[in-house]
Amino acid sequence: MPTPTRGRFVEFTPSDKNPVFLAYGKVPFVAQIVHVWNDKMVNLIVFYPNGDIKPETSVTMLDGNETEKELKQLERYGRFAKWPAHLTTVSEVKVGLSVDTEKLQKAIDKTKLAELAGLAGVAFKSE
Repeated sequence: MPTPTRGRFVEFTPSDKNPVFLAYGKVPFVAQIVHVWNDKMVNLIVFYPNGDIKPETSVTMLDGNETEKELKQLERYGRFAKWPAHLTTVSEVKVGLSVDTEKLQKAIDKTKLAELAGLAGVAFKSE
C-alpha cells in the first residue's frame, strides 16, 4: 500500500448517520490528506458531492491489513479513509515477468538505427 502523505487523494467514508452520505447512496467521498499523524491516522479535507468542503480530523486510514472484525466495525460506524481502487489494485498485482534488459536495449537500438537509416535513405542491415 502507498504511504499516506500530505496532498494525496483518498476515498473517505463518513458515518452512516451522515445525511449527505445517505442521500448520495453511501458512495465514498473524495478527500485530500492535509496532515499525517501516522500510517493509520490522518486529517482530511473532504469534498462533498453537494459542493461542501469540510475538514475531518483523526480519520482511520486503512492499509489493507485490517482483520475482518475491524473492517466490519469500521463499515458499521464509518469515518475511515482508504486508497482508491486503482492504487491498491496495481500494488497487489504480482507479475511473474522476467526481462533481459540487455536484449531489450539491443532491440531498441536496432529499431532506432533502422529508423535513422530509413530517414537518411540508407539501407540498414541487421546482424
